[in-house]
Amino acid sequence: MKVIYIPGMSITKEELKKIRMVFSEGGIQIEPLISDYLSIAKMSKHNIERTIMDRIDSISEEDDTHLLCHSMGCNFGVLASNHPMVQSITLISPEFRRATKKEREEIIAISATKYQNEVLEKVTKGTISEQLLLVGLFLRSRKWALKELVKVEVPMMVVYSEGDPFVSRKGIDEIGDEITRKIVMETSNHNPLLSEVGPTLVKRYRHYIGG
Repeated sequence: MKVIYIPGMSITKEELKKIRMVFSEGGIQIEPLISDYLSIAKMSKHNIERTIMDRIDSISEEDDTHLLCHSMGCNFGVLASNHPMVQSITLISPEFRRATKKEREEIIAISATKYQNEVLEKVTKGTISEQLLLVGLFLRSRKWALKELVKVEVPMMVVYSEGDPFVSRKGIDEIGDEITRKIVMETSNHNPLLSEVGPTLVKRYRHYIGG
């Protein structure tokens, strides 16, 4: 079994190291698919898809391959899900739809009371031109993912944090069908794998993919 991790836009080396450690302690080894989004930010959809598929070929020789995606990585996970070796896809904190002002206010209210002791996440910042490239990549890839999402044929699981104001609950409801598994984690962290519930999520994920 091979688990391929597609990280979010602002992943740091320290965060990736922590995520790999949490999975390793849970008996799962993960392999990152994309380490630098700037390297593909100017590519066409066709070239990005080819790069992703070639990367999967190079790191996985097993038919039992699973995609684990976070935030913007979910967009690319949808594109990669039709690779013949992929058996499942898990979307963590997908942002296919922007949270409305009302949604965000309600979520922040929950977070302010229930998760007030959690440390706010730090977002890694690059130059203005780099930030614009990444935002453009996010918007383009989200558009591609929304078109391809209805075509996903492998089992899908969606995970999000209860106190995360970046994820639209209406958007979550629109993903997949009645057999798509959806899990809400008790944290406000945009990536629950980096929170205290990380080990619990890994355990549930391992059960889901049959590891």
